[in-house]
Amino acid sequence: MLKGTANYAMNSSGFSIQDSVFRKIVIFLPLFILVLGGQIYAQTQLKARMPELCYRCHKELKKEFSKVYVHVPVKKGQCNICHNPHTSNQAFLIKDEINHLCMNCHKGTRNDFRKESIHTAFQRGKCTDCHNPHSTNYRYLLTKAQNTLCLDCHEAMKDQFRQAYLIPPFKEGRCLSCHHAHASYESNQLVKSPNQLCQGCHDIRCQIGGVSLSFALKESPCTTCHSGHSSDSKGVFNAYAHSAFLEGNCEQCHNPISAGKKITTLLAGKELCFSCHEEKRQIVNNINIHMGDVESACILCHNPHASSRKDLIRKHDKELCLNCHQDTERRQALMENRLKSIRCSPVKGRKCLKCHKPPHYGGPLYLKAGEDIGCGDCHKAQHTITHPIGEEAIDPRTGHAMNCGTCHSIHTAKHKFMLYYNRDRELCIQCHRR
Repeated sequence: MLKGTANYAMNSSGFSIQDSVFRKIVIFLPLFILVLGGQIYAQTQLKARMPELCYRCHKELKKEFSKVYVHVPVKKGQCNICHNPHTSNQAFLIKDEINHLCMNCHKGTRNDFRKESIHTAFQRGKCTDCHNPHSTNYRYLLTKAQNTLCLDCHEAMKDQFRQAYLIPPFKEGRCLSCHHAHASYESNQLVKSPNQLCQGCHDIRCQIGGVSLSFALKESPCTTCHSGHSSDSKGVFNAYAHSAFLEGNCEQCHNPISAGKKITTLLAGKELCFSCHEEKRQIVNNINIHMGDVESACILCHNPHASSRKDLIRKHDKELCLNCHQDTERRQALMENRLKSIRCSPVKGRKCLKCHKPPHYGGPLYLKAGEDIGCGDCHKAQHTITHPIGEEAIDPRTGHAMNCGTCHSIHTAKHKFMLYYNRDRELCIQCHRR
């Protein structure tokens, strides 16, 4: 065979291999040109560049997008960064669900979800609830001025503006000077610990008998005694305060105070409290787990000076109780995930002390005494048609009087209405087996 004849070998159809290749090129080349040409055509036939092309229809937006603070994609005229020009499953032709869309660029914001104290508006709402995605006259692209925006949700704070003494950041509406808008490792989304935050603006002014208490209070959170916003009492003390503290009668509880020396009390632990609150001695069981430590005793839950909460409770229930009862928090989180919809407000809001009050309630699990374990305080209508409870209805499994907790679980329910078992049949046959 001569050199190169392989290029002309015949295939089974009678055409040479070279002819076959040539035919394929002839067939597919026009298609390739058509596709390529279509792409070129689509790119070159826009009537104008963005954003001028968009402004041809959305004329009113051009002026609106020229405010003081402009979102970077808007400033660069990149409308298609967020919007699909043709179709979308989202309103306003947004490319994706709004929070996902924002965090595609603001990736650092995702880390805020890992912090301990997360703003409810940030956790459950939309970015556009607070931020304008295009332009605004307010820093951080806020939709309104800081204090106005915050007070739209925190309406209860408006009453505090009527009090006699207001701290400057609160009076001036500078919420973000103390609070992080998204999340923080400090409670109430504070940007720093309370003592660092307060001492960043002023020194410790607390004193007694001319003796400055700065040596003792440097590391103490100021908000245990003082309000972070306003108060009707001089010194901006919290709404609830021990009378001896407000009147400056420190000697009622403390030994004489000297600068640089440890501050001590006249009596140790709960005995100091019982010296005035003798009636509580009979209620409190000395072997109660919450009262066993003499050093902490009453002040484990109560602040002896002042508090923002009734009964001088130190913290919100979630911080006060769940720091120790983490297993209960995990079980409750699993229950909420399983049931999806939980209507019980004390459970949803982690208001532990709505139902429990250790050690002041003598019932099991420190629940309110009575047949309904406190549920009837909220569920009045349900208790007019409830299954019989109380001494007249005995649980055959335990021999104890039935109450709401016999059928309903507050922390570990697996079925609708926070029931232990499905109410169609499984729940009833636990007792009614015959």
